[in-house]
Amino acid sequence: MKKVIVLSIALMFLTTACGTTSKIFNGGGGQPQAAAPGNLPETVQDEFNEGVDAYNEEKYVNAQQHFENVTKINPDIPEAHLNLALALYRQGKTQQANQHFEKAQQLLQKEFGMGGGQPEMGQQDTSGQQ
Repeated sequence: MKKVIVLSIALMFLTTACGTTSKIFNGGGGQPQAAAPGNLPETVQDEFNEGVDAYNEEKYVNAQQHFENVTKINPDIPEAHLNLALALYRQGKTQQANQHFEKAQQLLQKEFGMGGGQPEMGQQDTSGQQ
């Protein structure tokens, strides 16, 4: 259940960041597509684009390698973590995928000033805010 929530939140934030859901979901089957941010640092642009191409060609191992390289060069690109998570998920590596979904969510919350202020299940919100 937590994985579904994390994925949903990450996709929600990412669609806001990209401006349109068509960058993530294709029109036909609704299968997740690799996200492509509008402005990438030059240091990772080619590597990121090669990862997107590999993912779109269903070469998930190759895509994983490219997105891992991007996250090593610049670990603060949420779309790289999301795309890495998608490539890992497509290979059945759900535990690793979940780690990168969560990292993408954290980065997106930070980017949009969301702070992730939701208490965990079973914990009480003591902030006094409604």
